[in-house]
Amino acid sequence: MTTMFFLIGAVCFVVFIFRYIRESRERKPMLINMLFIMAALLLLFIGTLQLQRTNTDEGNKKDAIITENIEKIEALSDQKAEIESKMEETVRTLKEDMAKLEESKTADVESAIKKAKEEMDKQYQANVKVAVDEAVVFVNINLSQRDHFKS
Repeated sequence: MTTMFFLIGAVCFVVFIFRYIRESRERKPMLINMLFIMAALLLLFIGTLQLQRTNTDEGNKKDAIITENIEKIEALSDQKAEIESKMEETVRTLKEDMAKLEESKTADVESAIKKAKEEMDKQYQANVKVAVDEAVVFVNINLSQRDHFKS
């Protein structure tokens, strides 16, 4: 629409200026040519206003798009910060869980060793008791046989 005003205005202006110049040489410029020149200038002025309004509208649209994009970038930055904090928290939690697991494994191994040691001690004590009992019985048998041979 804007270019149409410019084209029509420019063509009319050029055509009627040449007509006016040609008629002024003949010493009979017509009033209608002046009116057409004024109309052409008016069309050029309207085209300029339309172009300015169009540029302003496009500028406003571009500003709105830029503002919207800035808001999106800020939102993405906020999301990035949230994700990074969640990742750091997850890493920290995983490290704590790994440490707890390591401690529990160590505690499990220590308790297993302790249980095995207790079991071995019980077994050893039982074996010692059996050996002592057998030794006592053997000694008693030997003593009774010795007493038997002495008499």
